[in-house]
Amino acid sequence: MASEMAVHVHSFLLADYESKKSLIRQICDELDSAEWAEDLITKYLVKPPKMKKVKKDGPKRPKNAYMLFCDDNRKKLQDKGLKMTEVSKELGKMWKNLEDDSKKKKYYVEKNKKLKEKYLEEVENFGKKNKEETEDEEETEE
Repeated sequence: MASEMAVHVHSFLLADYESKKSLIRQICDELDSAEWAEDLITKYLVKPPKMKKVKKDGPKRPKNAYMLFCDDNRKKLQDKGLKMTEVSKELGKMWKNLEDDSKKKKYYVEKNKKLKEKYLEEVENFGKKNKEETEDEEETEE
């Protein structure tokens, strides 16, 4: 849903940019100052940012140690009847109060390292798989 909204907003900004750009060119042409058009466009119009490509397939990045900690402790706080904002604040305080060398924090850091290693392997395998598929497609085209 959010990506659809982003695409809609981006296309609106791009259309708005193009219409303003053509208006500046028309005005400059009418004033016999066409050479000023590009300077005015770069000076006064902000080009909309390029859309970030959405990664549709491939392995998903692993959660960091803090997120793993939150997943394990969120339910306990929600059962106390706290609102989501209060739960988030409390989880942040709990994580901050854990000492760096405590067993609990080390557990989540190690779990994150294992997930990250697994993710990197999946990325490597996915890259090889994609490369093979593109090579197969090129061979079938020839």
